[in-house]
Amino acid sequence: MAKRDYYEVLGVSKSATADEIKKAYRKLSKQYHPDINKEEGADEKFKEISEAYEVLSDENKRAQYDQYGHVDPNQGFGGGAGGFSGGFSSGGFSGFEDIFDTFFGGGGGRQRDPNAPRQGNDLQYTMQLKFKEAVFGKEAEIEIPREENCETCHGSGAKPGTHPEKCSHCGGKGSINVEQNTPFGRIVNKQTCSYCHGTGKEIKEKCPTCHGSGRVTKNKKNQT
Repeated sequence: MAKRDYYEVLGVSKSATADEIKKAYRKLSKQYHPDINKEEGADEKFKEISEAYEVLSDENKRAQYDQYGHVDPNQGFGGGAGGFSGGFSSGGFSGFEDIFDTFFGGGGGRQRDPNAPRQGNDLQYTMQLKFKEAVFGKEAEIEIPREENCETCHGSGAKPGTHPEKCSHCGGKGSINVEQNTPFGRIVNKQTCSYCHGTGKEIKEKCPTCHGSGRVTKNKKNQT
């Protein structure tokens, strides 16, 4: 039997907010929970509601569901072209990528901008819940540590009154050229400077608060 639309299961529109989805789930889970509702089919209804909420309450899963529905986009064309699998990728031929990885440091010799924004680590918080709280939800104020720019050096990492200088190892370029002998001949490979980590800057007097990182960890209160 085909699965019902998750929005239909929870009785919300496709434009519903996260708060509206949570409220709809709490209302329906209380109504159809097997410990409360003894009617035939309540158990299956509760599982359907929980499955719908698990997807729609997760931003990434919801976006994937909105695009593909119940179809799993990760199930590709299993070993097509005469059973050949793993030889091709969305970016080209994996065999050639392996060669580039070996001689150019990955990505076909393309260099990543060291100053480009990088994705931070996921924030996690462990909370012990009672059974009813896990089923029907619970509101609580928690503190989650997160990194922010250092207020002492304003993110520069240098001691107040001083400034980062041009890296003496790479000349401020953020990268250095390394020569390698390969089966294709001598190749010059551009690598990230290990001294300044690609920033092109050298901090001689580090900030006493952040110790040169330019970032500090602070606890932020959050309602959940």
